[in-house]
Amino acid sequence: MASKRRTRRQAAAAVFFWAIAPFCATAQLAPLNAPAAFSLLVLPSYDAIATSSAGAGTLTAEYRFPGARILTVGAEGRLMIASPDRFNTQLSAFDIGGRAGLSFEMGSRITAAVLANGGYSFNSFGTGASVNVPYVGGVVEIGFRVADWLTVAAEGGFRSSFGAYNAFSFGLGTRFGIGPTLDGSGAPARPTRPSPLTRAPGAALPAHAAIEVRELEFGNILPVQYKRYEEEPFGTAVVVNGLDALITDVSFEFHIPRYMDSPSTMEVIAELAAGANTPAAISALFSQDILEVQEGERVVANMAFEYTLDGQRYRGELNENVSILDRNSITWDDDRRVCAFVTAKDPVVLQFAKNVVGWTDSETYQGVDDNLLKAIALHEAVSARGVRYVVDPTTPYIEFSQNESAVDFLQFPRQTFQFGAGDCDDLSTLYNALLESVGIETAFLTIPAHLYMAFRLDTTPAEARERYLRPDELIILDDEQEVWLPVEITERDAGFLAAWQTGAKNWREHRSRDQARMYQTHEAWETYEPVGFREGSAEVDLPDRQTVMTAYRDQVERFIDQQTFAEVARLRDEIRTANNDPRLVNKLGVLYATYGLYERAEEQFRGVLSRLPNDLRSLMNMGNLAFLKPDMVDAGEFYGRANRVRPGHARVILALARTNHELENYGLVRELYAQLQQRDAGLAERFAYLDLRGEEATRAAEVTGLGEVVLWEDE
Repeated sequence: MASKRRTRRQAAAAVFFWAIAPFCATAQLAPLNAPAAFSLLVLPSYDAIATSSAGAGTLTAEYRFPGARILTVGAEGRLMIASPDRFNTQLSAFDIGGRAGLSFEMGSRITAAVLANGGYSFNSFGTGASVNVPYVGGVVEIGFRVADWLTVAAEGGFRSSFGAYNAFSFGLGTRFGIGPTLDGSGAPARPTRPSPLTRAPGAALPAHAAIEVRELEFGNILPVQYKRYEEEPFGTAVVVNGLDALITDVSFEFHIPRYMDSPSTMEVIAELAAGANTPAAISALFSQDILEVQEGERVVANMAFEYTLDGQRYRGELNENVSILDRNSITWDDDRRVCAFVTAKDPVVLQFAKNVVGWTDSETYQGVDDNLLKAIALHEAVSARGVRYVVDPTTPYIEFSQNESAVDFLQFPRQTFQFGAGDCDDLSTLYNALLESVGIETAFLTIPAHLYMAFRLDTTPAEARERYLRPDELIILDDEQEVWLPVEITERDAGFLAAWQTGAKNWREHRSRDQARMYQTHEAWETYEPVGFREGSAEVDLPDRQTVMTAYRDQVERFIDQQTFAEVARLRDEIRTANNDPRLVNKLGVLYATYGLYERAEEQFRGVLSRLPNDLRSLMNMGNLAFLKPDMVDAGEFYGRANRVRPGHARVILALARTNHELENYGLVRELYAQLQQRDAGLAERFAYLDLRGEEATRAAEVTGLGEVVLWEDE
């Protein structure tokens, strides 16, 4: 019978303590660590009493003070039922009392408490006897916060009931946070005045704060895009007014001390009603120091906010961890980002490009687009410098370009020179930077799993279709009146022409399937400005000049041969059929001369003069070749012979006037120019710089572009 009574009492105790759980779960709940908040602890436990054991249950209500948050006081009720081993009869004890002590937050989820307790114990025995005595004890508690309102708690303690028993207890239970009292509107009452808001990175925000920042999220910061972050937010948050009153003029600042010269004001909110929330975008003005990040870093960012309440200004702060990627990082969610690496004003890039273009300026190929000539020279110079195509095994473009969130590694042009190698995006970036540094517009081309480049020619679509043998190897934008030439920059050893043909083939094949895209560098710079990367040496080792010039001439002359092949073959056939007709031979020489193949042209002109010493066309054209060298003495001799053959011919007079102008024989030039005005006023007006002298004449010739223009005689 006693055993049955004991079982019934234990069951009743369990029902009693757990019966309140549904109430707690449906009550208005609040974070446990909120000042001025209540909590309820339901704790089943095991008691050791000498040689006896007991089952117990405790219900505790606790209160934490707002001014001293670690101080906790509370009331407790406890029911214990012990086995008869120690007392030869069943013992039931009901304790009621209080507890007080210190509570600590050990992190965002771990809590700890040390408390003393005491009160009055009502003890009854199975014999009907009872003993009512005071009790005292102590408790150590460790808790794990599962949610803002729910904590799993473990307690260990000692309790002494004077004259009755002493016991050690161990228990595992649940603590419920009970929310603030409801106001008349049915909404939770909020504090009427702000409290300081400070927290460590990653810690939970206190519920009582005047301003709460929720759903705080940061994206990875790309140093190469640091100029963009002043306008393009890299983080978001939800700002909540935690007070019961309107606050106004809410401003937010963001600051990373090492990489920002001063805090950036993110947003100003005119009004924020009680309990209202608003989204906030996080942006920042970074300094160039962020380009010093060689490895990704986790840094602490400070967010400060100010607001006005009842005419007074308040301020709060919080810290948060932010990830800054290394300076070579890029993501391919927007392919235009690559243009930020095109550092055309980098001294290393300028030094290399300007020197190479300067070497080739003395080589005149008048019939070839000037942008094309510069592009050939720079392509062959990069090859001669020893820069090679190597796939990056850790971040291959073919894989990373297909994952928009993947972080790729992209080299700056000066780094590619330093390393002597790069993959498709590295080499395209280098080549674009070199061309941009000498005034040639560039673009990036993308096809599935690959990136390469193109540059703009100085010609119109109509001219391109007429002059180029294979217009389909160009990108012709009729609506923009632009012509672009694609280059597969990874073709390093076969020369520029092979790189052009491969680039054109890739574009044609994928454009027909709508898989090719073009991103012009200048347009992309409006969004992704190039950065001023300056680390490392400001000097670059130039390639061997003679090696570059040999490769340059070879590629240019091969191009000219390709473009003129059909016309040359036709003229040669006609020359053979017409028994070396001087007119046709001279015409072939003019074709060569137009493209700058002066040695081949001279061979044709001299062949005519060997048979017909007074052939006006060949005499004038030989004078033109000498004028372009420039060798004004030889030019004057050939033009003089032409004048004796055809005195007073307008083009002969012009040639003599230009030659003497170069020799600064201005008196003779004045006479010749007056004759030209009488013979051909239009020709005289076109070359009006002949009526000027010295630097003024030189500038006029440069402005009109006529300084090195000659009139070939092909009829």
